[in-house]
Amino acid sequence: MMAPPWLQRACAATIAWRIRATHRPRRRLPLGIFKADRVGDLVLAQGAIARLVRSVPAGGATLITSDVAAHAATELFPDLPRITVTQRGIVRGLPLVWKSADALLGLRFERLVCLQHHRSATQDLLLRAIEADWSAGCENARPDHGAIEACAGGRAFDATSPYPEYAGDLPRELEAHRRVVAAACGSEIPPSEILPHVDAAGTTARHLLLCPFASDPIREYPAELLASALRAAQSGAEMPIRIAGSPAEQERARALAARLAASGVRDVALAPTPSFRDYAAAVASAKLILTMESGGAHLATAMGKDTVVLLGGGHFGLLAPWSRSPRQTWLSNPLPCYGCDWKCTRPAVECITGVRPDDVARALRSLWNDPA
Repeated sequence: MMAPPWLQRACAATIAWRIRATHRPRRRLPLGIFKADRVGDLVLAQGAIARLVRSVPAGGATLITSDVAAHAATELFPDLPRITVTQRGIVRGLPLVWKSADALLGLRFERLVCLQHHRSATQDLLLRAIEADWSAGCENARPDHGAIEACAGGRAFDATSPYPEYAGDLPRELEAHRRVVAAACGSEIPPSEILPHVDAAGTTARHLLLCPFASDPIREYPAELLASALRAAQSGAEMPIRIAGSPAEQERARALAARLAASGVRDVALAPTPSFRDYAAAVASAKLILTMESGGAHLATAMGKDTVVLLGGGHFGLLAPWSRSPRQTWLSNPLPCYGCDWKCTRPAVECITGVRPDDVARALRSLWNDPA
């Protein structure tokens, strides 16, 4: 349940007072990159972050990342100095927001680049805690932007890019990254430089990795349709299936494995993924990945893996689809209500459930049987 506006404003005012009242010597650094949200969003920003890092001498960039993506940041950017801040809301996470603001108050950047385009009140406040000679970012594209402004107030960037309404060949989020990076680097950035790229080191095993969970259950393919698709994909093929999820999703993963096995799907087991490193290794080692539109989808695509992604219409064109090669297939069911922000008004989420299991199976078999 969301806290009442008056309480949000009071907590925001407390942090804002802390920021204004603090005067201390600040450590001066060349470049700060603010990207403090979920793992999938960090993966999607990998190309933009890598391009920014190349714009300064080695060791000159600092990544400000969130606590929920800290382990992923360690694996994706092992040589990049990092500052971890909270992603919690201002009211319930007030002590953590206070602590995060305190960590930023001792820094001053020559350049600050914000790759956080859908900013919460917490993120807006933390940005205000950072001093910089020059800054670049996008207009806040968060739907409740007005309420956030009233409660926290946003940072004014020296170079502010409009959030793209249409991005052409790139999802809008990647196009927003491209525009901000171009402003920060003072040069045109081709779309290819913004696409995430993650090395897929290690031996490839002959199994399908199923990443069945999304950030919200409304975005997931129903288990009965998933079972039908996997049975059809296994018809005439030895296709072992391993299920991957975050540590918090292990109970759901076990229940789904049992349900798939009971419905006739063969050779189903869990892939142990207690950390982001293990999850990334599971993606890298699989022959084929079937996933919802999630962090797993972005990671598999960034690795250039053979991937089939089930993509709904709530945010279609915002974060996906994108590909590194024809080996990544995004399946969707186009409807007039695309762009609903997942506020579905239909009896079923037809942009997901309308993707036919036979089409999923066909896409899987095509990649499985093609050694290219």
